[in-house]
Amino acid sequence: MGSSSSKKAPAPTEDSSLIEPSKGAASKASSALSSSITSAVNKVGVVLASVLLFMLCSFSMIIVNKMVVKRSNLPFTIVSIQMAFAATSMAVYYPGLRFGGGWRDVWRWSRVVPFLFAGMLNSSMLALNFASTGACVVVRNLGPLLALPLERYFNEHIEIDTATLLSLVVTVMGVGLYVSNDIQFDLVGFIFILANLVFALTDRLMQRRLLAVTPVDISKNGLVLLNNGLAEIPTVAFMFALGEHHRWHTFATYAATDWILLVVSCSIGVVISWAGLNAQMHISATTMLVVTNLNKFVVIGFGIAFLGESSSWQAIVGCTAALGGGMWYARARSQLAKAAAAAAAADGGAAKVPPA
Repeated sequence: MGSSSSKKAPAPTEDSSLIEPSKGAASKASSALSSSITSAVNKVGVVLASVLLFMLCSFSMIIVNKMVVKRSNLPFTIVSIQMAFAATSMAVYYPGLRFGGGWRDVWRWSRVVPFLFAGMLNSSMLALNFASTGACVVVRNLGPLLALPLERYFNEHIEIDTATLLSLVVTVMGVGLYVSNDIQFDLVGFIFILANLVFALTDRLMQRRLLAVTPVDISKNGLVLLNNGLAEIPTVAFMFALGEHHRWHTFATYAATDWILLVVSCSIGVVISWAGLNAQMHISATTMLVVTNLNKFVVIGFGIAFLGESSSWQAIVGCTAALGGGMWYARARSQLAKAAAAAAAADGGAAKVPPA
């Protein structure tokens, strides 16, 4: 009778209590490692695809626009077509349109930004029509020199240190050396490049204010639609005022490759916005500038190889100094931002971190 009550539970065997759990743990660990590796590979793939797409679109836009304008000599007409294409693309994808701030925010954005946007695009086309691609790319590095005082006055306090000032000096010297040795230098083209620089800076300042300082509640698709739709007004006005409509017969002489280039320029204009946003989500501002400057070297190289632009050693040294100064400037701004962030953390967040 004691035998039944004194029955002992079977001792756990290695197979049942030791090996199985360890096998399960190993399986879970292997699965977690595999999942982690897959996730990392996917993330690297997304980052690489975004950066490469942005690089492709960025340098392609300048090169294709140069070729399109050179072929037609109708800068305002080409810009008008590109704007219509972009606005239509945004309107077709209506689920991406959101105007949460109502008519008040639409008015705040629409009364200034689209017209600066029009000035920036049209002056860019005119600059490409009268100047070399190299000059357009190199002179734009003067942007921070003009942007710093304007940004400090209109939007936010921007810290300046010795490295920032020295980088700007190097940039100015590089631009001067390149322009003085540009075999296609034209005063009219230089004026349009400077006008493009002013429009671009003013446009960025206003967009910065309406996106970050006193933000509007409008989706990015909505902003693209407003910019391109309303920018058509001054573009079309200049197109007719300058008599470009009398030269539309040029399109009748277009070959298939010319039409393809025009369609490609329109498509790039839409895609570059998406690619730029995605690239900036995954890489730092400094890395983004390095990527942009690599694009500029590609554009200048294309101009030298296929468009007969300046290739003297002075021009090459000048463009290298100008682009290098731009990268040095971005590095200096990044270091200032990190120092301010560390100070803010030490002070419990009391200090304000300046924008990079």
